[in-house]
Amino acid sequence: MRKIPGWLLFAVGILYLFIAPAVVKTLMDAGNAIFGGMSLQIGIGIALIWGGWLLAHPVRESKLDHSELRKCIDYLGKHYELTGFQDKEAELYNNALVRDGNSVTTSPESANRVMKAANRMVQAASELLIRHENFKNIPDAAAATHYAWGLLFMQWKSLANAQLAGLESMINGTDPHMGYLQKMMQENASLEASAHKEEEKLLKRMNRSGCTLADIQQQVNKANQALSEDNWQPSPY
Repeated sequence: MRKIPGWLLFAVGILYLFIAPAVVKTLMDAGNAIFGGMSLQIGIGIALIWGGWLLAHPVRESKLDHSELRKCIDYLGKHYELTGFQDKEAELYNNALVRDGNSVTTSPESANRVMKAANRMVQAASELLIRHENFKNIPDAAAATHYAWGLLFMQWKSLANAQLAGLESMINGTDPHMGYLQKMMQENASLEASAHKEEEKLLKRMNRSGCTLADIQQQVNKANQALSEDNWQPSPY
């Protein structure tokens, strides 16, 4: 995505070098002023060309050494446990909405099931943050990825609380503040995109450093095994 604006900036710089001197000659009277103006404009043109080239050809981060790569591979396994836990809990809540969401205001049983699911997600979001904060020995190369996902997990907790409050309002026959909920969901989507972007950057760097699909799949399998043995349960609703 950076290449297109980069090449556009590069092209603007080229055009600027050809057009700017002519414009300066027209506007400047004194010979020294012309020379100085042209020098300034040429400098700006070169800066535009160089900036466009760098934007279109970003400098890659250096490869990871074997030790750091191994740490990043191990990190992924624990990271996938966190994201897998989030996915599992979010799916439970979404399933409850699909089943009973349309009847929460007309069926006490449906309302109770959805409220129970929403309350569980709030507790799951808190548990996820605790697990993220207890994550030790983060490799330097994975720090940005870990931080980005941490921001998303915090936002997910805020969203879960907002959804719970909205459901309570809806069931009680009051305004659930849909505008606020939509804003929270938009912020969640934005942070999720940023987290995935940082993770993708990490994976690309690991791939350039010798990480294989088999290495990644091994960590996915380890995370799935850990999740299958995870017996976390929320407090009774």
